[in-house]
Amino acid sequence: MLSHILRAALQWALFLPLRVTLILLGFLVVPLALPFMTIENPPIAFTQAPGYWGLGRLPAWAWLWSNDRDGALGDKRGWWHMNTPFDLGAYHWFSQFWWLAIRNPANKCVSAPGSAVRWPSATTAIGALRWSRIAQGREGGA
Repeated sequence: MLSHILRAALQWALFLPLRVTLILLGFLVVPLALPFMTIENPPIAFTQAPGYWGLGRLPAWAWLWSNDRDGALGDKRGWWHMNTPFDLGAYHWFSQFWWLAIRNPANKCVSAPGSAVRWPSATTAIGALRWSRIAQGREGGA
């Protein structure tokens, strides 16, 4: 149990600075990559808003800040299109920047090679402590 807490603390110490650095780097990379964005599918009507959605992907050199599920235009429902900052719509470059660099920063960090470990949380450490006590019979189960 103590090893889980120590491992979580080590992961926080190593990965938090890396994550913050990648998020801040996104403020430079995303605006540089947006002009080279490609739409990879034919336009599909939003399910809950007027307009069309396409999977907008950033170039390969900016893959960490791209979004494979929603792309740069936001979700397929059209929620982002209807709720962008300043009512600009999903097609405006600033809305795409906001979606990729601010709302979903460094989105692919979890799926990056060598990062099989999810970002640890305090809940995980507390849950591991409680589970250890239950397994040893020192605390009643749920």
